[in-house]
Amino acid sequence: MARRSSWRETIAKHTRSDVKTPEQQAGDERLDGGSFRAFIWILFAFKMATVAAVVWAAGDSSEAWILLSATTWPWLIIPGIVIFGWLTFRLRLRRARARRIELQRSEWMVDEQTVLDPARQASDTNG
Repeated sequence: MARRSSWRETIAKHTRSDVKTPEQQAGDERLDGGSFRAFIWILFAFKMATVAAVVWAAGDSSEAWILLSATTWPWLIIPGIVIFGWLTFRLRLRRARARRIELQRSEWMVDEQTVLDPARQASDTNG
């Protein structure tokens, strides 16, 4: 019959560095966005490599393409969302920059007539 170890023996087995503080545990449980994105892209690349291997093994038959398109269309959502998001961001950035330049021009530009015809400006002020 195996002897049960006491709690003191159990605690003595673990060094002080093995025990984690609540802050260390919270840090371990935190989801890192970079590693998550890397995992998703590796998963996507593996799926696409598998699809290519199936098409190659099937001899590029139309039945294989039909079956693969029916089963793998959800996997095209991932790059679609990424590409659409990137394009949307770039379009908004371009519009915002164009609007900013337009506002700066309207704020700092002087009326062209005033610059080109100082005699007309003098007659307008004299009445």
